[in-house]
This record gives sequence, C-alpha cells and structure tokens, in this order.
Amino acid sequence: MKIERNHDLFRQIERDYWDYYRELEDEFIHMRKYVDFNQDNFGTYSVELLKLLQAICSEIDVIGKSMASLVKSDFKPEEKRNNIYKWWYIIQDEYTVTESYSGIFQEPMENEVNLNDYTPTFCDAYEICAWENFRIEIRPNKNGNRRHELVKGYSLPSWWNDYNKVKHNRMSIILSDNEKRNYRKANLGNVCRAFAALYILEKALMEAVGTKNDLEAFTNYSELFAKPTAITAAELDKLMID
Repeated sequence: MKIERNHDLFRQIERDYWDYYRELEDEFIHMRKYVDFNQDNFGTYSVELLKLLQAICSEIDVIGKSMASLVKSDFKPEEKRNNIYKWWYIIQDEYTVTESYSGIFQEPMENEVNLNDYTPTFCDAYEICAWENFRIEIRPNKNGNRRHELVKGYSLPSWWNDYNKVKHNRMSIILSDNEKRNYRKANLGNVCRAFAALYILEKALMEAVGTKNDLEAFTNYSELFAKPTAITAAELDKLMID
C-alpha cells in the first residue's frame, strides 16, 4: 500500500512520537555530566543507562509497528506475535531516508538510502549504522507454515540482542554470573546505537508522510544526529552548567 502524504498525520506523529524522542534525547544529554560521550566510555553501564535503553528500544518497537501498519492495513500492532521480525519484513523495502549533509528532515530526493544503509553521525563525531546487516524473509518450515526468519548471512542488530538479554534478566531476583555480565550490556555504546536506530525510523516515517510544507517548516531537529544543530562538547558543557 502506497504511503500517502498527510499533514494531519505528520502533526500527529510529531506530537505523539517525535516529541517523546526529543524528551529521551534531552534526558540522555543531561547524563553527560556523569559520563563523557566518547567511544572510550562505550562500555560504561549504569541503572540510568538501563532505563534509557529499555525506553528507547520499547519505542523502536512502537514506531516500527506503526510504520508497518501504514504499509499493510491488516497489520495489527497490538498483537504480541507481531515482533521485530514481522514488522521489519514489512518496512525494510518500503521506507527510505534522505541522506543529506544536514540530516534534517526533507522531501525525498535522489540521495535516498534504505534503512539498512543510512548512517547518521552521533554528536558530529561517530557514524552509527544501526540497522546494518538486518534483513528478513518468509520461509516455510517443515510443517509448511510460513515463518519470518533472518536471511542467510544476516543477523539481528547486536544492540537489540543485548537489550533483550538485559530485559529478560530483570525478571529474576537471583542472577547468575552470566546474567550479571548481561547487565553490563546496558552501556553507553548500546544506548547510542539504539538512539541511532530510533532516529532512523522516526526520520524515515516523518519524511514518508510529511508534505513539502511540513518538511520545510520543521525545525525541532535532533540534537544528537542533525549536524547543523548537533551539540558540540562546549555547548554540552554550558548546558550542564546552566
């Protein structure tokens, strides 16, 4: 089903999804007074990072299902069986992202790239290809049932695997040594990668439904990934003082 451009839908997505994304960004940015956003610190883990990782990945699931329902009208986001394999299969070839220097939302142009290949730059310093090497196909199993499975040679994003390990480990009060090690996966690196993944989906969705006027008038840019407005180290330090 072709995705129609719709001003009212764009405003709803901006209000219901993008504003929440920006709230998550603001919360993350304020953590910099405790840990510098440097690759040397990507292994740093904490309860606050765990909370953020869970919130971001939960929102990724929400956005992904919403994107799938726009493409396939009979897709039901509320059904638990509609996991990441199923919604990604629907959206993987239906959405693109405009690859521009600015990273700002804009009308699709010749420099569109698919979700797997889009690589936003985190704080104008580190490129993160969050959906790289993730592709789903439908294959019949031995009983003849159709199953959504990874294409041979492809894999789930590592940050999504780590998120699930952290999430399921919290269901047990007494943790094994292995489960304690999994807690460390709620780290800065995985939060950055998950943020990039969510940003890509949000950007793709808003570029798909926004009218030319919507996209040209949009100014509430990401502070982590949109280059002209990405916060520099000096600006972040000032923000912490203020």
